[in-house]
Amino acid sequence: MTCLLSRSNGLAVCRVACCCVAILLGRGVQAAPKSENLLPDTTKGYVSIGDIAALRDSFNRSQWGLLVNDPVLADFVKDFQRQLKDSGVQRMENLGLTWDDLDGVPGGEVSLATIQPSPGHMAVVVMVDVTGHKDQAAALVAKIDARLAERGAQRLPHDDGGPVVFDLPQQEGQRRIHQVAHLLTGDLLAASDDPEVLQSILAATKDGRKDNLASLKAYHEIMDRCAQSAGSTLPHVRWFVDPFGYIEMLRSVTSRERRRGIDIFQALKNQGFMAVKGVGGFVNFSADKCELIHRTMVYAPPLPGHESSHDKYELAARMLNFPVGSDLEPQVWVPKQVATYTSFNLDVKTAFAASETLVDEVMAEKGVFHDVLDSLKNDPDGPKVDIVKDLVGNLGNRITVITDYQLPIGPKSERLLVAIEGTNEKVLADTIEKTMKGDAVRREFEGHVIWEITDEEVAVPDIKIENPNGGAVNHADRADDDARQSDSKRSKEDRLIPTNSALTVAYGHLFFASHVSFLEKVLHQAHEQDGLIKCADYHLIADQAKMLGANQMSFRLFSRTDEEYRPTYELIRTGRMPQAETLLGQLLNALLGEGKDGAPRKQKIDGRTLPEFDAVSHYFGPAGSFVASEQNGWFVVGFTMNKSLVPVAAGSVASAAPQAVSVVPTPAPNTQAPAAQVAPKSPMPKAPEQTSADQQPTPTKPTNAAASNTTPAVAPTPGPALAPPEPVTGQKPGETTTK
Repeated sequence: MTCLLSRSNGLAVCRVACCCVAILLGRGVQAAPKSENLLPDTTKGYVSIGDIAALRDSFNRSQWGLLVNDPVLADFVKDFQRQLKDSGVQRMENLGLTWDDLDGVPGGEVSLATIQPSPGHMAVVVMVDVTGHKDQAAALVAKIDARLAERGAQRLPHDDGGPVVFDLPQQEGQRRIHQVAHLLTGDLLAASDDPEVLQSILAATKDGRKDNLASLKAYHEIMDRCAQSAGSTLPHVRWFVDPFGYIEMLRSVTSRERRRGIDIFQALKNQGFMAVKGVGGFVNFSADKCELIHRTMVYAPPLPGHESSHDKYELAARMLNFPVGSDLEPQVWVPKQVATYTSFNLDVKTAFAASETLVDEVMAEKGVFHDVLDSLKNDPDGPKVDIVKDLVGNLGNRITVITDYQLPIGPKSERLLVAIEGTNEKVLADTIEKTMKGDAVRREFEGHVIWEITDEEVAVPDIKIENPNGGAVNHADRADDDARQSDSKRSKEDRLIPTNSALTVAYGHLFFASHVSFLEKVLHQAHEQDGLIKCADYHLIADQAKMLGANQMSFRLFSRTDEEYRPTYELIRTGRMPQAETLLGQLLNALLGEGKDGAPRKQKIDGRTLPEFDAVSHYFGPAGSFVASEQNGWFVVGFTMNKSLVPVAAGSVASAAPQAVSVVPTPAPNTQAPAAQVAPKSPMPKAPEQTSADQQPTPTKPTNAAASNTTPAVAPTPGPALAPPEPVTGQKPGETTTK
């Protein structure tokens, strides 16, 4: 829920806003009823723009708008806009409408909604407030009629003032005739591919409706919570989605080939995650001293009778327990040269226990989870590790994730490290040694024992679990797993544990890294005095988060968007996006993939016209998010800021080009060392002296006295000298330490 919640949801909404800004014009005083009062409560997805002109103006003044309008991106933006339009061309053209047709028509709100009128059906509705633009709206209606007639659509008789309905030409393979309809009544122009939905909207304009979207508890709880946070700042974009309802609706109406194997969506439904009733919020550009800011709520109220319980949900959904706690500032071992930093609180013991029913659900056999743990503990040929007692029982509740990348940029450039707080370092180290011995290479680095999974074939422990039907259930990664022969076998690139990854226990944490070189960088950083906690851009974001209401939180996220996006940008530019293993790349590939197993998708975005990243990197400033757990779910605030606001320490200049980080040489490990030997417990280095955000005077919260949506960015007041951000890279491949 961490990065995807704050980044992917905000990015999706921003794409909608950017598309609308680019193709819609017009402004006026809203007179038509609000769309949320006309749409039914079966609406599964919804986007509303209250004032197109205000959105366009604020967007164009933001760094995102300046980026889109930069001449160096003109060819790419033009092609990307075409692809955005093409992605929805079928349903829009079925309505006899294109986005370009709406140019100059809106006089107020514009909204787009997807509705489920009945099981197995989906309807799309576009509604436009045409106040002050009725002539343009009437001309558009005439254009729609003519366009549909040219395509062979048959106009049906209708009552004056009612929807105009067309039967579309029946296509080969269609079982029924599809219809579209449009309506122009008063100051409302609406179009839909379901005439009955449009008729209900018309009735609502006259008599109102009780079963409207605004009455849906999830919707109004989300909007009320976001409005409370925004104060007098009016949103440029409002959005809402019923996540499970929306996916289920799409599944019921699409014929897209589904991936074979585990149905994660169905598993989550069965395991209590439908407690999440809705996600939505506000989006603004050039507001609250930010280039972009989103306020998002995940609405997941406790189940009846669980309001005061430690477990608000049932089954595996009990793992959604993210306690509020400390300020979650970076630990001393977090290097200054990271692309992203995420730290959050999780009730680890409850989450592990709750995962039992989810594992059994995924494996389609009750008791598998218990049998695996029992085998690891009691099998004479196994590691004889009590996972619950020796591993999970000695973990704390704070988890930190950091990323960077290495040069040259390629599909595997991004490096990731996960650190879980521990409560007993020695027991954790012993447990990891028992588990990894024989299956990983033992090495030492600056007094720490590292267990590295090498490029060679990963040996999977032969774990056998007795089942009631006789025989044994093999480990899920085994190629000879009889239970998985009908599904696509895991490729080398699809293993649960990536090769060249590494584990260690140090500084009160269990570390897991995708690259051993990244782990070494972190271990070395712990003795330095210039980590992320000392960086000026981090403090800029931390201070802004406080001004936006950050206090006790469950998650804290920090990103240097230039460094976070650079690998994905370069992969798009060089046509290698489908092979990307970056977090953002995998998300985009999942969204854009064809749903076929075993084959990478074809790249849909033509990046050949993109300039070198350094030509546009100055538009990508630092970003932050914070998440607070609340009684009815989680509230998220995410924002980006102008890079020029980052104070630079006197006499210091950040390099303009990425540079490889030097690597501290590592002596070759003593392979003859006794197996029982472990590294001595390393003392936790002291945190560097600093002036943290908590030590500074609490800034005054913006009052938004003039209800300004376009608060200009202001230069920060001079403060303590902090380290400027530096290029984020690791060493190049081939500069690895000696094994």
